[in-house]
Amino acid sequence: MIGIYSRVSTEEQAKKGFSLQDQIKECRKKANSAEIIEYIDDGFSGEFIDRSALTQLRDDARKELIN
Repeated sequence: MIGIYSRVSTEEQAKKGFSLQDQIKECRKKANSAEIIEYIDDGFSGEFIDRSALTQLRDDARKELIN
């Protein structure tokens, strides 16, 4: 299983082609697999490491649910 992490912290990023949907679309294309789990943090600054989807991704990696 492949994990895809996507995050946008500002509306400006989303407007400039870095929307969550754009990121996920490109990651799915690169992964070239149907076996994907998406982890999405919308509106969270990259400055902070405590983000719910990122924490879940780490937990799933530790459990070897994704590689």
